Amino acid sequence: MRKSGIFIKINKEPFYLSIFFLIIFVILYNVLGHIERNEKFQVKETLESILKITHDNIKRWKAHRIQNLENIAMEGEVKSITKILLNHNANTITYKSALKEIQLYLKPKINALKDDNFFLISKDFINLASLDTTSVGKKYASIQQYDEIQKIFHGKSVLTPPFESDISKKPEMIIGAPVKNNSNDIIAALIFLVPPENEFTAILQLGRVAKTGETYAFNKEGTLISESRFNAHLLQAGLLKKGERGILNILIDDPGTNLLENSTSHTKDSKTTLTKMAKSAISGNSGFDLEGYRDYRGVTVVGSWLWDNDLDIGITTEVDRDEIYEHSNENFFLIIFLTGSIILLALIYSMRQKNILKNMTVLGEKLEINNEELEKANEELAQYASVVSHDLKTPLRAIHSYSDFLMEDLIDSLQDQHKTYLIGLNRAVKQSETLVNDMLEYHKLGKAKLSISKIDLNNFIEELKSIIKQSSNEEMTIENNIKSLDSDIVLLRQIFYNLISNAFKYNESQPKKISIMFSYYDEHHIQISVADNGIGIEPEYHEKIFGIFQRLHPSDEYDGTGVGLAVVKKAVDKLKGDIKLESKLNEGSKFIIILPVNKYFEDK
Repeated sequence: MRKSGIFIKINKEPFYLSIFFLIIFVILYNVLGHIERNEKFQVKETLESILKITHDNIKRWKAHRIQNLENIAMEGEVKSITKILLNHNANTITYKSALKEIQLYLKPKINALKDDNFFLISKDFINLASLDTTSVGKKYASIQQYDEIQKIFHGKSVLTPPFESDISKKPEMIIGAPVKNNSNDIIAALIFLVPPENEFTAILQLGRVAKTGETYAFNKEGTLISESRFNAHLLQAGLLKKGERGILNILIDDPGTNLLENSTSHTKDSKTTLTKMAKSAISGNSGFDLEGYRDYRGVTVVGSWLWDNDLDIGITTEVDRDEIYEHSNENFFLIIFLTGSIILLALIYSMRQKNILKNMTVLGEKLEINNEELEKANEELAQYASVVSHDLKTPLRAIHSYSDFLMEDLIDSLQDQHKTYLIGLNRAVKQSETLVNDMLEYHKLGKAKLSISKIDLNNFIEELKSIIKQSSNEEMTIENNIKSLDSDIVLLRQIFYNLISNAFKYNESQPKKISIMFSYYDEHHIQISVADNGIGIEPEYHEKIFGIFQRLHPSDEYDGTGVGLAVVKKAVDKLKGDIKLESKLNEGSKFIIILPVNKYFEDK
């Protein structure tokens, strides 16, 4: 029985450890699964949100451009000139004069919109007017968009997807609207040629995720109809020639390999199929893929896409899979590392529990001794600071006096350079004396014990007004809704003296204004606010300014030692209160103090 009991005891620990490891594994498996699902959900939400915003912006842009052109087509000048052009031969003086007039009228509008050209087309497709006079009076040459122009003569304004114009020999978009006479009959079509690399591409390229993201458009043949962000990549892969652009020159196909890593096996004429995204979109589907597919560069991406039947284009937003899931991979390895660390610590803990408890006992005894030594050292340091500060005052006072004597007796007889030296000496001594006094004040504040008494706030406010000497350009208003509070009146005086002094000092406004308000914060606390119209403080310095000797301005710009707000913070802390700052540069400052209102704080 004894041996059996020993056997059972020996094998219990491995059994429990196995159960522990199994639990850790199950937890780890579920955590990683949750992280992966959550990561993909966030990626999907981001991609679909960007796609929707971009799609909405393209539709708004189309509506705006069509409305703008319809307004132009309805203007009286356009109608009257069109009527003249329709009723006269192109060789007549009247026709040429009308042509010149409409060119002068429309050219500023073309330039303002950054469009390429305009055409005024009759119902029999004769070009009545354009900036290019060589085509005037001839059959409109661009037959590629014949069906779209026919829609204009049936009363519908149009905006076509980008195509390569056989007139300008470059990518163009046609925006057209009907021109009507006074009887509301359609007499011509007004067409502007819109370069797609401007607003159309710019709107698409605003929608992007991370560094490798791209949002682009393509037509029903699967051809890229907006500028690519990756022209350099396409040139490197041999898909573009030097000087070519991606727009209308790239088929959204799957090259079968990453062309950025291996472009030798692929040429522009290689037989390929459209990417998974392009096939789905051209079939009229909206969708997304979070696992990854190759884009037209062969780079594995994740994306979301749609097909717009009204615009007759597809739009997609994609981002490299490696980048978008970069943090997910980091989280995976971090969790594995942390889990391994937990298991290792568990093993160490199970093997050395007794030793740890013993060491903790010894450490506690040492810590108690160290705390006593630290308190003693702090006390000695405080005494040293007090002695040094007092000893510094005597020689500084003497130097100050002698410099004052020299200023009085010799200032008028000295050369300018010597005057500057003497004035600088006098100023430096005064600043040193002020610094020593402030150090002593700060030191006394740390040593002083609280002296709590009931303070009549109305009397305290009157005392405050008498202490603070205001000049003619300084205004101070005080609003009080509290009768009394239990606090230390000396600390309150230090808080208000320093805050008010700073509020007037760091203030270039005319007049300089301070507003002080006392109000209840809750049942046990009051709120005091001190607001000014001074120079303000940038948010990144809101915590730093409460440290001792922290200054944001040189001493020759604003006097001070950087101790005032440290004294305020220390006094507020000693009263078991809290202080915060609300301020922006050049918009004034507001210090908000929360203090206990009664004996309640003694039990905190």
